[in-house]
Amino acid sequence: KPRNKSRASKLTMKVMRLKHLVSRSDAAGGQLNLNFLRKMDRNMDGILTREELYRGVDHEAKLDGVYMTNDQVEEVLEILGAKKTGFIKLSKLEKFEKLDHIRCKLKANTYSHDGKDPSSIFRLISRGEQDIDLEDFIETLNRICHLSGDELGMLLHQVDVNDDGTINKEEFVSFLKDIRVLE
Repeated sequence: KPRNKSRASKLTMKVMRLKHLVSRSDAAGGQLNLNFLRKMDRNMDGILTREELYRGVDHEAKLDGVYMTNDQVEEVLEILGAKKTGFIKLSKLEKFEKLDHIRCKLKANTYSHDGKDPSSIFRLISRGEQDIDLEDFIETLNRICHLSGDELGMLLHQVDVNDDGTINKEEFVSFLKDIRVLE
């Protein structure tokens, strides 16, 4: 059964909202970096509580050049799925950072190879075929973006929506749009 096509889009929207909330004036357009949140975990148990987050906004965040209001703190909790519980598992932050890292790599490398035309990017990767075999896709992405195994796994899970082991043009273009490589 195919996964929800909007999964990558929903996750990317959360990444972009989070990126906007924690953006620094000197890092506009840079990659998402949530290390300041990790520093707020004062008892180092891998869980950031609402209380630690509020205390950290006045100290660790400011030291890293991040300034957030109380409303923005609550929005961060909402984005990370912790609004009700008030607890953020720090391991969850990595998923957001990785997706943004992949998005930035793909955006930079696809533009430098063929401009913004998804059809020409697809033709390049598929070598003129109707579908892209997952092995070819992995090989090409490694050449273009130098992605790690974890990054590739995350990417493949997002792009092969119907789980058939290949990527068709529609899946490819939809994915590039969903993760805002094509804006």
